[in-house]
Amino acid sequence: MFYLLTKKKAKSSISIRKSINKQRFVYSTGISIQVDEWNPESFRPFRQRGRNDLAIISRKLDEMEHAIEDFIYHAEIDKKKITIQDLKSHLDIQFKNKRSKTADLRFYDFVQEFLIDAPKTINPNTKQIYSENLIKKFKQTANRVSEFERDYKRKVLLSDFDMDTYNDLYAYWSQDQEYMYNTIGGFLKICKQLLGIADKHYKYKVHVDYKTKEFTSMEETAEAIVLSEEEIDIVAKLDLSNEPHLMNYQGWLIIGLWTGLRVQDLLTINLSAEDKYIEVSPQKTKHHDISVVIPIHHHIKAYLEEHGMPKVVSSQKFNKYIKQICKIAGFTEEIKGSKKIEVSKGVWRKKKGFYPKYELVTSHTCRRSFATNMYLMNFPTLSIMKITGHTTEKNFLKYIKVTPKEHAEKLMKHWESYYQNKFDDNVENE
Repeated sequence: MFYLLTKKKAKSSISIRKSINKQRFVYSTGISIQVDEWNPESFRPFRQRGRNDLAIISRKLDEMEHAIEDFIYHAEIDKKKITIQDLKSHLDIQFKNKRSKTADLRFYDFVQEFLIDAPKTINPNTKQIYSENLIKKFKQTANRVSEFERDYKRKVLLSDFDMDTYNDLYAYWSQDQEYMYNTIGGFLKICKQLLGIADKHYKYKVHVDYKTKEFTSMEETAEAIVLSEEEIDIVAKLDLSNEPHLMNYQGWLIIGLWTGLRVQDLLTINLSAEDKYIEVSPQKTKHHDISVVIPIHHHIKAYLEEHGMPKVVSSQKFNKYIKQICKIAGFTEEIKGSKKIEVSKGVWRKKKGFYPKYELVTSHTCRRSFATNMYLMNFPTLSIMKITGHTTEKNFLKYIKVTPKEHAEKLMKHWESYYQNKFDDNVENE
């Protein structure tokens, strides 16, 4: 499919040559390469260590090949005859930003165009460039919409993305794909955001329904799994000397429970028993130059003094083995929560139900437990938020898991402290 335009010069542009309905299709990719760096057998650049520029060219050619296959696939669905001009226009739209702003455009195609610009575009909500995590969500949502198109043999156009389409997508994701309520809410939230970008910033023809109150994401309170201060104490005192691999994960679990760090930050830190503080620049906020300083809890210090810093592990194994530790610790009572179940061969979805508590413990349990326990210890909410990275108290209070009784006990302790201080002041003044 991909060929060099000439081999007589040191550098050549790369072109596409393909037979479409017995017609010869030739298209310039707009990409050039040194002739001696081109592999005529793979129709891609040679792989060379350290040559990111060649890897980028390969990815771009892969994207173009996928775009052609996608175009042909949807033309066959629509029983539409493929013409050379239509394919050329499709590639111009995808890769050369040549498009009529009034044309009906697939939601998926717009997202592919936007993804090219996103890494260097300012997000108006954060005033920073779009984060890698958000860009990943854009890609995932576009793929989920494309799966809907494939299964229902219909196109989702920007101009037709109305409440009917919203409801059809919700039904597909909930009934056919069996995604959880909050997962679907996340997809629809991203759809609304992308439709707004297409409308306001790219000036494309977009259906107005995305602006309505009905076109919104859904959210329900997640069943948060938290280890109490007493349960953490049990974990810290477990004797796992007969199972040294679990003892290593015990160290990471203790550190996670008393730092509240996200797993991608937690598993990169290095400590010694002499340290008093942990200083981390969270990956999620690395564009903001924000660092977090956390004092080392006595449970962490005790582990480090006895065993030293635990060996580096992967997040997947961390999530696997902390469940075993919590089972040994006796956290076997059945509680309400969600866990991934294989709904069909190779397809996993989260399902609500009642499961033994240890089965529901994940790396995120560390973070929720830290925030909840600090709150119950009457540590200032804003100070906890500085460590966890929550930007609003409203979101923080939704994040922690505190029962009505615990709220009452917290208020009782506050009253006891308040009136004791007031009594002491009166005594001093007499």
